[in-house]
Amino acid sequence: MGFSKSLLRAGSGFVLERIVAAAGEVSREVVLVGEAPLPPGELSAMRRIQDAPGVEGPLGGLLAALRWRPRARWILISCDAPFLSADALRWLLAQAKPGAIAVVPHLDAPETPEPLIALYTPRARSLMEQAARAGERSIRRILARKRIHSPRVPEDLRKAFANVNTPEEWRAALAEIEKRERQASGASGSSPAAASGSGAAGRPGSP
Repeated sequence: MGFSKSLLRAGSGFVLERIVAAAGEVSREVVLVGEAPLPPGELSAMRRIQDAPGVEGPLGGLLAALRWRPRARWILISCDAPFLSADALRWLLAQAKPGAIAVVPHLDAPETPEPLIALYTPRARSLMEQAARAGERSIRRILARKRIHSPRVPEDLRKAFANVNTPEEWRAALAEIEKRERQASGASGSSPAAASGSGAAGRPGSP
């Protein structure tokens, strides 16, 4: 992308602000994880924890959260999901199943789950710790053939679980966001208001 995804701006605000707002509707606590630069404004006052030392990539952020509050369930959210919604996170929480160490939904095939908008239980920590010590950094590979629940994302929520990885994807997402904001502004008659790099982690209440 040529710059930190934590600084992606969309329409009237930043993508990270949108993510934090969505997470805040379903979690008792939202923290920012990682060392990427933050947009100016209220996000700078949020609680922030650093990635697990010596662990690169999203695994470092997930381990940091699991170590910080080891008895909590965590929703891990990457910072490049411009269409994430509270409804999508409510659906994710509703998929929790006894015995599963994580809920890692998939868009197309169960073999390729989406680990960066997913729910992790405290029991996921030992698996992640073992993988980190072994030098593995891919959460998707770590979870392969483990006791996870990987439901298919409903059609009406697919976009909420999509992230942007290329300039082309970002331009398309930006155009859609701006279109949505124009439509919302016209409908309401008012101006629209405006969460690994730094990603967001939400701590929902107990099931």
